[in-house]
Amino acid sequence: MAIRDGEPPHPQEPQPKGNPMPLDTATKYHADTTTRLAVKLSAPNDENGNPRRGWMIFDSRGEYLGFVDEGHAALRQAGAVVELHTVPTTAAFYRACKAMPYAIA
Repeated sequence: MAIRDGEPPHPQEPQPKGNPMPLDTATKYHADTTTRLAVKLSAPNDENGNPRRGWMIFDSRGEYLGFVDEGHAALRQAGAVVELHTVPTTAAFYRACKAMPYAIA
């Protein structure tokens, strides 16, 4: 196939007309607020050697819900969660997160 002047090298695919899924419908299906996501924080131990670890809890839209300090069965208080990753952090950031505890709904 020869390319003529002014012609694109590949034919463009036809674009769909209109939004295939209205925004309010898309939001309804993707706004699952029952799923919670947890990011574990790991800060250096305190001066007594006690660990400083816990989880930042988010809803499925990424909205911050609060902090759960590590302890015996601590993460269970947040309900069903998906633990995403452990992130090393500073003691100051850990304390700031700990000041905003997760409220059990």
